[in-house]
Amino acid sequence: MKILILLFISCISGLLGSWAGSSNTSKSWRRFGIPLIICIYALFFLHNGWVLTIMFMSFALSMGYGIPDIKDSGSGLGRFWVGIFPYHVLLKTPRDRLLRLLADIFTRGTVATVICISLLSIPLLKGTWLVYVLCSLGIKLAFSLISWRDLGTFKFGNKQLAISEFWTYFGLVFFAILMIK
Repeated sequence: MKILILLFISCISGLLGSWAGSSNTSKSWRRFGIPLIICIYALFFLHNGWVLTIMFMSFALSMGYGIPDIKDSGSGLGRFWVGIFPYHVLLKTPRDRLLRLLADIFTRGTVATVICISLLSIPLLKGTWLVYVLCSLGIKLAFSLISWRDLGTFKFGNKQLAISEFWTYFGLVFFAILMIK
């Protein structure tokens, strides 16, 4: 039963995260909804006000993580990592594609690191540091390896939702709840 609840909450969160990323939808649903779901769950099971610090995840989810390209100047964070891994914007060579890949991974990995910092109240209260480290690794892998990929879309209601966003936010909530349990 516990695994079904975990999967249900993770699926709802994956849908919320991808829905908020679809066209003509406010990203605030994702930026505040996902941390709120995790925070309420943590309050219910840990009974400690310190878990309200999980809401700082809203900051991490509000950080821009766009990578500069010919249509967009990207976010400050994306521009920072492109400065570390400079490539030609037209991706003319295999080296340019590799550097672009590294910029993508490190940009999203930075966002995931800030998300994991917002979850620090959980191991501080529970003393489960190994679980925290392993679940943080899962969150970082979801953001670093899945979130920026084009895995296609699926229809939900009247929206086309990104599969990569669904799995990214599913993973975020899945691993955060594992930390709490």
